[in-house]
Amino acid sequence: MPAVKTVRQTNLAHRNGTLDVSNDIPDEPAQNKTISTRLTEETTAKLNDTPRRLYVLIASGVIYSVVFWWLSTAAIIYFNFQPNYRAIVFGVALALMLGAIYVLYTHRQSETVASAFLTFTAGSIIWAFVEVSFYTGYIVGPQVRPIFTVGPSVIGFFKAIHRSLYHEGLVLGLVGLMMVLSLGAKNKFGVYTFLMYWFMHQSAKLNIFLGVVNTGREFVPDTVADMTQYMTIAHMNWLFPFSITFCTLLVAQLLKKVGMAQEPPWRRVGFAIIGTMALMALLEHWLLVLPLNQSLWDIVIKRLH
Repeated sequence: MPAVKTVRQTNLAHRNGTLDVSNDIPDEPAQNKTISTRLTEETTAKLNDTPRRLYVLIASGVIYSVVFWWLSTAAIIYFNFQPNYRAIVFGVALALMLGAIYVLYTHRQSETVASAFLTFTAGSIIWAFVEVSFYTGYIVGPQVRPIFTVGPSVIGFFKAIHRSLYHEGLVLGLVGLMMVLSLGAKNKFGVYTFLMYWFMHQSAKLNIFLGVVNTGREFVPDTVADMTQYMTIAHMNWLFPFSITFCTLLVAQLLKKVGMAQEPPWRRVGFAIIGTMALMALLEHWLLVLPLNQSLWDIVIKRLH
């Protein structure tokens, strides 16, 4: 009897243990449900935070591009009127340009927000060298005899090209380099930046040649002072409406891409940056014809004169 009793107690204990174990099982779905709910809440929070973070990055890109563009242009204007520093400025600009080309090459396959900032900066620096090399007088073109006609003319147009022949050759060479760097590249924002600067600059130069209210003579240093003879003062010219229309369409297209949800965040930030630059170029075009007698860099000009 004791043996039977012991076996029965053992079986009962075993059964109780089994029941105890089975009683713990219902807690597992509850625990899994708690973990699942927590993960869902965290994922939802991250998804809600992603658009906010993207908007912050886009706003940062807009602010950075405007500040960088204004300060770099102001620095170029200031040092162009400092004869004692022209050689140093040209050497520094040349070194920075070579470094910028290296940055474009090494980040051509990079798909990050940081790379969009870097390549935009590199493209801007390369264009800054083009400006510095011209206004310091190191890469301009052969001297030409002055013209004695009033207003734009065919002979004046070809003389202006001849006077800036080396400069235009440098620009075309860099454009070719940009096209080579863009072949098979995923990140082309540096190339886009340079090409946009080039096109907008050419458009502004042609409008100034044909005639605008504000020619910007005050920005021309003595190294290339003879170029002012190709600037025409007029209320309007036939090219200006076409330039404004194209610039407006370009700005709209670039900013439209910023709002496309299917675009990766780094590309949306990149388009916001160069779209802002296109908008600044559009503003500069309008300032050529508006009777404001003001520029975006008046504070620098006042210090120079």
